[in-house]
Amino acid sequence: MSTERLRDTDKFPHGDNPDAQRLPALRLDNVVRWANPALPLNFTVGKPTSIPLFFDRATSSEIDLEARSGHNRSGDLGKTFFRDTDGSHLYRDIDIKGCGFVDIHDEQRVMQWEERKGSPYQDYLGLLDRESAEHDTEMSEKFTAWGIRTHRSAAIIDLKELPIYDKEGTHLASLEELRTSGWLSTDFEPVIQIRAFGTKARIGDLFDDSYLFLDKMERALADSINLVRYELHRKTFSLEEYLLWFAESLGKSMGIMHKHEYVHKGIGPQNITLDSRIVDLDSVRSRSDGPSTWHNDVPYDSDGARITLMELREAIKHQMLLEKSRIFAGQSMPNESTITTGYMESYWRACT
Repeated sequence: MSTERLRDTDKFPHGDNPDAQRLPALRLDNVVRWANPALPLNFTVGKPTSIPLFFDRATSSEIDLEARSGHNRSGDLGKTFFRDTDGSHLYRDIDIKGCGFVDIHDEQRVMQWEERKGSPYQDYLGLLDRESAEHDTEMSEKFTAWGIRTHRSAAIIDLKELPIYDKEGTHLASLEELRTSGWLSTDFEPVIQIRAFGTKARIGDLFDDSYLFLDKMERALADSINLVRYELHRKTFSLEEYLLWFAESLGKSMGIMHKHEYVHKGIGPQNITLDSRIVDLDSVRSRSDGPSTWHNDVPYDSDGARITLMELREAIKHQMLLEKSRIFAGQSMPNESTITTGYMESYWRACT
């Protein structure tokens, strides 16, 4: 699947999603708008794809998607190790965004997509607009080319219909019908975005209620540390080494982004993955987009990154204190000052 053969496949850190649930899904009428030529995935522009594209309320189905707590409008297609076509970047988790609104803690679980109440934008729960998907895609390609750790957009898929749920079941309606009836704005173009990550798990996931029980947090952290170890071609990778690498890696990514005069405007635990990738790039803006706020946006980004680093450290510290910890007990951890110094030194080297 790439120009560079992957070796020792039996040693790949395949991981799992400790809080995930598999839910019924639908195939919808669609056409592939854009496919990333740098990723060896089977999407053809101008042709439909047969993958499941939307969550369904049915009690059972021949096809399904995996839903995670806190990731309300995205689902997981699966895990498969591959590199991009030049062999430079490694990916594993593949997800799908814009596939309906899901809350796995709610009895209903799959909610009806609908206009977001009180939003200043024409926005819909569970749906993704073409403009947002294309901006995220554009930024992920720029960031990757500059050496910033991020996800990749694999494909953007135009939807030609959407589901309506009622007591009688699921009904599919064309976009024309939905716009005529007022369900959907005429200027909102719903799409599906296929994304590739190392690990999709975010730092913010560690603070979700579902991770505060049993060994879910430990499993997510151990999987991410093992994934980074594999990516760096390391035989061993201690907790201390992971945290120092994470701080330096994030500092480098933030420094490169600001050097190129871009700001994320939303850096926090929900958009930094456990393998130190900056994701959810639809909020990214250039200095030219908002010159009047640039000098406030840069420190806001940096503060968000540093706070997120401390939250990661606190999550691990909490896990280490648990008597039942099978992986982290007895390991050492760098102090806050060391982590902050590693981040700042890496940031300034990349930024100047």
